[in-house]
Amino acid sequence: MRQAGALILVIVLAVPLALAALSVLSVSPWALERQFYLDLLSEPRIYEALLQEVLNGEVIPDEAILDEGIRLYGVSELEGLNAKSRAALVKAMREALTADYLRGEGARNTNGVFDALEGKQRPFEPYLDLEPLKRRLRGEAGRRFARDFVQELPGCAEGEDPFGGGAGIPRCLPRGMTAEQAEALVRESLPELADRLPDHWPIAPLEEAGGLEWERRLFVPVIGTSRLVLLGVLLGVVSVGALLGAAFLAGQNRRETVLWIGWPLLVPAALIFLGGLSLLAASHLGRPLFMDDPLLGPAFARMPETAEALYAMVRSVLRRVASGFLTWGGIALGAAVGLIVWGYLIPRERPE
Repeated sequence: MRQAGALILVIVLAVPLALAALSVLSVSPWALERQFYLDLLSEPRIYEALLQEVLNGEVIPDEAILDEGIRLYGVSELEGLNAKSRAALVKAMREALTADYLRGEGARNTNGVFDALEGKQRPFEPYLDLEPLKRRLRGEAGRRFARDFVQELPGCAEGEDPFGGGAGIPRCLPRGMTAEQAEALVRESLPELADRLPDHWPIAPLEEAGGLEWERRLFVPVIGTSRLVLLGVLLGVVSVGALLGAAFLAGQNRRETVLWIGWPLLVPAALIFLGGLSLLAASHLGRPLFMDDPLLGPAFARMPETAEALYAMVRSVLRRVASGFLTWGGIALGAAVGLIVWGYLIPRERPE
């Protein structure tokens, strides 16, 4: 009867709490560490590869997605572009988009998310700051933009309206208009186009009907690595208390008591350690798993350099995450094996 009660205590309380404690301690070096995500989004290879492949026309944005953004902000000059015109637009945007700009936007949005979770800022909605791009389009970069756009612009088909109801930026190069004339026309239209663009382009709203309220209530008490470690230690203390309670409840002697601590601890320790080994093995895979994804795979197949840069970042993250699981899983596994060996080395007590 006592052993049945101890077994219930181990299954219901001790093992789940030990697993939770080891998991929290394993992720504590990075999970709520702002700098970890800032370093992650500062990887220059990803932005450089993305700009090289996307802005050079290897990947053309979907017409429906581009037109939805154009309709949202009322930039009628860019609405209804065909595939070649969209490619020309994207390629010309390399004059305004830079890797430094993208890195800066990633860092700013990361800081905004953490400030919102910590209660320093509310509400927060991630967005792209378009003001630097608008300034560049009004200056020398705008002239280069107009030149590159016209160079890539396709010729108009028979009966095709190049201006779409009087817009200043042509969708195709009209017959009888020279490239120099079209370039001047685009250049003159850019300041007005820049003025009509919003200063902030929303990425994904996080604060809708109190959308961040539950996250704030959850994370504010434990935000930061030190508090996460404290949470893991507290869970560990409770789990050890449950293990000791079960061991003294079921153990008839010192040998059985030690074994009742060692064997239940072995289960969560082994799971955490095996999880770390799995993450470490995944970091050494030759082919990124997301390359086989039915949605992401075709896009990354057209962007091999971006996919490789992204996978290099994923490998680095997996190794860092795996190190925490291997460290704490190894410590707990060593303690469990040591207790089990010690228990079996204790001589059996002979009945009187």
